[in-house]
Amino acid sequence: MVANKHGPTNTAVAEAIQLLTDAGYVVLRAPSWPVELATKPQQVSQTETQRASSVESERASSAHIQRELMTIKEFCVRYSISRSVAYVEINAGRLQIQKIGASTRISERAATEWLNAMNSRRRS
Repeated sequence: MVANKHGPTNTAVAEAIQLLTDAGYVVLRAPSWPVELATKPQQVSQTETQRASSVESERASSAHIQRELMTIKEFCVRYSISRSVAYVEINAGRLQIQKIGASTRISERAATEWLNAMNSRRRS
């Protein structure tokens, strides 16, 4: 392999890629990175497939939960109110929140109930 002080030359990299490809490796190229990654194709076991499926379903479930909860900022943008008005509503007990660690979230259900209550107060 030919190299200079900055690393292998393009010719050396091309030769190495050809050797890996001939040996049955799959060579992955990163678009802005001259170093190439090589992996040998492997059989995927049934348990690995099931584990991947389980992880994927957990992510989907987590994404569904996250879609049901919104931040104070998202709530304010959606209902066109300021943060201070949102906190007034929370402190008055008219808007229910959920604390997740230090972060505050509002559920879709709580937002809908708050909006319905606001509409009924305006009509009265």
